[in-house]
Parts: sequence; C-alpha cells; structure tokens
Amino acid sequence: MIESLQYMTVSRPDICHAVNVCAQYQINPKTSHLTAVRRILKYVNGTPTFELYYTKDTDNRLKGYCAADWAGSVDDLRGSIGGCYFVGNNMVSWTSKTQNNLILSTAKVELSTLGSSSAQLVRLK
Repeated sequence: MIESLQYMTVSRPDICHAVNVCAQYQINPKTSHLTAVRRILKYVNGTPTFELYYTKDTDNRLKGYCAADWAGSVDDLRGSIGGCYFVGNNMVSWTSKTQNNLILSTAKVELSTLGSSSAQLVRLK
C-alpha cells in the first residue's frame, strides 16, 4: 500500500509528508501505522479532483512559499519543513522533509526553513 501511495505523490503533493512518515515504519509496522495508511487512502478516495493543473500562463516569475513545524513529530521531537515553488501560476516543485537535527527554538526552525527555501529558489532559477 505504501509503494502505491508513494507512486501517487508524484502528482499529489498534499499527501507527500503523510506518506513519507508512514514509509519510515515499513520495517516494523504497528496497527496504528496501518490505520494511518488507511486514512490516507480514504482521503485520496474522497478527493479525486485534487491534482496539479498547468495553465498556459505567460507570467514566468518564480515564486516560493515555505512553512515550518517545530517539534511536530512525537517520536523524535524533530520539526518538519516544506515549501512549494511556482512559475507563474504553475507549481513546478515542492519539498517536505523532517529536520536533520533537533532545534530548540521556533525562530531557528523558521530561519532554517527560509534558508533552505531560498536555496531551492536559487537552484530553480
């Protein structure tokens, strides 16, 4: 089930983070992990029209949005960061990842997120 969901994340960025968190427990899954996977499948089944749309937009400005979650994981108290990047109105890239190290301040998580999102914008440019 996880492999099928990972395949779907190519066109469904809204489930990327949840699927990747579930994939971390594939080696030693518990009943709660199976319940989480079933909830993701139920969500996907209930939102069949959520997909990426690309328009013929002449605006080619690069824009990015980022977000951070400080100590959101109950397992290791690590935060998660994410962002999505647009050319005009078309999303061309997105990221969602757990912080590599434990950060003890909300401000530091926000700065780290802003730095990684800026680096991604420079790479895309």
